Amino acid sequence: MALILVCYLKPKIMSAKQINVFLLFCILLFSNCATLLVPNPPLNYVGNYYAPTENISLVFKEEDIDFEYTVMGFLTFTDAERGRFFGESVDYNQLITEKAKAVGADAVLVTNFYNTVNSEVSEDILDKTLTLETRNLINVKAKFLKFKN
Repeated sequence: MALILVCYLKPKIMSAKQINVFLLFCILLFSNCATLLVPNPPLNYVGNYYAPTENISLVFKEEDIDFEYTVMGFLTFTDAERGRFFGESVDYNQLITEKAKAVGADAVLVTNFYNTVNSEVSEDILDKTLTLETRNLINVKAKFLKFKN
């Protein structure tokens, strides 16, 4: 698009420096738009913070925990599947463990992981058309654990 605009403009109107600045602006604009297509969902954490940790145990059943621990915090998030750029998807395990490392957790117990589907119908009375929009929401809840010494 930027190239078309530059070719359309007469060289006398814009100097080479102005064209380079314009192209740089367009590249930055479009590269930022591309990163907006695959945002990570906002992670909602409430709890205590400790020194960052490196190794995290990720467990899905409380019965599988074989160590004494305290619950240091809770994490929740909802991710609406949006248009993914080149089919990329979100690695929820990595998102959760990176957050756990940052707040100093030793383990994460995922307590809920479920999908909900929301559908919305809209009507355009001028065109006499109905539009159905369906969104798949991925909901996650987890407890962040700290080992007892």
